[in-house]
Amino acid sequence: MRVHSFTLKSTDYCNLACTYCYSPNTKKVNYIRTDVLERLGQRMVSDFSPDQIFQIVWHGSEPMAVGVEFYRQATQIFRSYVGERIGQHMQTNLTLVDDEWITFFKEENFGVSTSIDGPRQVHDYYRIDHAGRGSYDKVITAIHNLKAADIDVSAITVATKANIQYAQEIYYLVRDLNINLRINPVIVAEESSFCLPSEAYGEFVISVANEWLQDTNAKFFLEPIRSMVLRLTTGQNLLCEQQALCYSHLTGVGTDGSLYPCNRFINVPELKLGHIDETNPLEIPLLPISQKAAKRHINAKCQNCKLLEVCQGGCMYHSHVIYGDAFREDYFCKSYVLLYDFIIANLPTLLSRLSAIPGGKELDNLVSTLMQPVAV
Repeated sequence: MRVHSFTLKSTDYCNLACTYCYSPNTKKVNYIRTDVLERLGQRMVSDFSPDQIFQIVWHGSEPMAVGVEFYRQATQIFRSYVGERIGQHMQTNLTLVDDEWITFFKEENFGVSTSIDGPRQVHDYYRIDHAGRGSYDKVITAIHNLKAADIDVSAITVATKANIQYAQEIYYLVRDLNINLRINPVIVAEESSFCLPSEAYGEFVISVANEWLQDTNAKFFLEPIRSMVLRLTTGQNLLCEQQALCYSHLTGVGTDGSLYPCNRFINVPELKLGHIDETNPLEIPLLPISQKAAKRHINAKCQNCKLLEVCQGGCMYHSHVIYGDAFREDYFCKSYVLLYDFIIANLPTLLSRLSAIPGGKELDNLVSTLMQPVAV
């Protein structure tokens, strides 16, 4: 049974002012309405099967800004409808974490992820507060405090022009922290001076992956490498950006209850899919705009690509921001080709490395099968 994820934006406010941020935010803390949370809980009961599992992801702008008590109330609301059939995760800059937050995360079994763009001088180049001060020291301290409390924490690194030459330094920083890492490309308009060349993201991921492959003592996952390996070898697609209808199992919910393909599209009027009061999340794939999105890979460029069945046009949000057209193919096509070529060339080694990491046991049978001698 598939998990249905709801990415909720608890507030538009963020205490940081990262230069490359894709999410416009205000300096006033607003809250997602309680009635929206209640209605979402009702939808979980009325629109889904009784054994459906749900994942709530609190993402953008800065979820911690609304305070711990908000999440205690939200957790009570969701559990009153679906009991223990729900997990929660927060993507946060971690600069506001304290002992109360750590206790809450521990008690409620929250997953926590943050952002690290590299060593201090690299991270603080873009990830600054409204006074221009860097956030690196607070983030690293928070990670250590969370790990000391035995709370699972992972990180996202945004590949930018400021850090793509620091692949080795970034790798060893994350290796020393021993946390799972996902590398995402910076998402800015094509004409922006921040925009990476289409292939640069893939080249950067491969540089980090080469360090990871050579370090046999590393016990953390590297994304998107892990998910791409699973996609090729098992057919499981964990990459939302490489599914034509990602919002068939992922729904973004804005502070006012409006529904979007994912959290990144929240507050983008033309990609609004409805409202929690009137729209069944399971019917979103049937909407005209969804049908248009499902066909975005039917173009000459995609049809002539060897990754057509794997990629299916890539991420709509990448296209929306970079090209100004959500229904074009992903700007980072060249990167995906490089990454899959790298994975195919190194598949036996990658499978062996992944299966040796705690949490990678699902690959064990696959590894043993692929390592069997072929009968001739």
